[in-house]
Amino acid sequence: MLRFIDGCNHYATADITKKWNAAPTATVNSAGGRFGGNGLRVHDVLNGGYLRKTLNAQPTWICGFGIIPTAFPSTNTPIFQLLDQGANQIELRCYSDGTLSLTRNGAPLSGGLSTFALQIGAWYFIEVKVTIANAILAGTCQVRVNNELVIDVVAGQDTQETANATANSVQFAGLVPNTTFDDFYICDGTGLINIDFLGDSRIYEMLPNGAGDQTDFGVVGAVNNWAAVDEIPPDDDATYVFSQTPGQRDLYNLQDLVLTGTIKGIQTCLDARKDDCGARTIAATIKTGGTIYDGVAVVPATSYLMFTETREVNPFTALAWTPADLIALQAGVKLVS
Repeated sequence: MLRFIDGCNHYATADITKKWNAAPTATVNSAGGRFGGNGLRVHDVLNGGYLRKTLNAQPTWICGFGIIPTAFPSTNTPIFQLLDQGANQIELRCYSDGTLSLTRNGAPLSGGLSTFALQIGAWYFIEVKVTIANAILAGTCQVRVNNELVIDVVAGQDTQETANATANSVQFAGLVPNTTFDDFYICDGTGLINIDFLGDSRIYEMLPNGAGDQTDFGVVGAVNNWAAVDEIPPDDDATYVFSQTPGQRDLYNLQDLVLTGTIKGIQTCLDARKDDCGARTIAATIKTGGTIYDGVAVVPATSYLMFTETREVNPFTALAWTPADLIALQAGVKLVS
């Protein structure tokens, strides 16, 4: 199941921890991404750098990310980690020659060392699939680079370091200080689709560019609703929409994208806060096929946070999203309570 994606293009450095749970020293690398957009510049763990996304505990994780090496570490350095309540389970490490290795809390796994080596100055899309268990099955602990299998850990290996056969946090760290990342995806092993490598992937952002079919919210700082929520980066209290009436929705038409290839899913992202005491809940909402679908209610804080929700298939068709679906899609927000 697709759990989280990030293309890094819709926020600034000050907004990183609205979307990621922890990101000490991370900065937005403007125009430094894989395809000319933004990337995230992250220090290595020895210099206090990492990006961490915490989800619920699962035994299987499949993750992909773009990375461009500018130098290699002098010692083996974890660039990807699965953590169980902050404790290491599995790491993908990079060595001084650019080769990669899967380790269990630093201990090499049989079959876990690549003969393939990264090169300085080239973008790579690395994917890691790990199942945490005392004895893994064949094909459940692998690494791909640019769609090519470079690590395949031997069946029967122990990938469980802690008392739990799960991880609840995914962490990315630089090869050296100021390593740039882009195009992240995180999947778990639940559900029926997106439970294996997604392949070399690109994340696109679609911003509001017109009013949708329902415009219930009030507007501050802009002429109309969509113009109050189309900024990159978010301008928070300068322009925004608001509501105090449960059940109200605000929908927006979105920028059209010219896409080819398979669409693995979409993710809504609400940058929201509440401005008074008391309980409030909001939900991302979409309109597709003429029908409105409300997402899971979330609880905003008094400071802005980004609330994301993925949808792997179009709920109207129960099929994979198509480019035509996205052109017709409306998205927005509902005040639930």
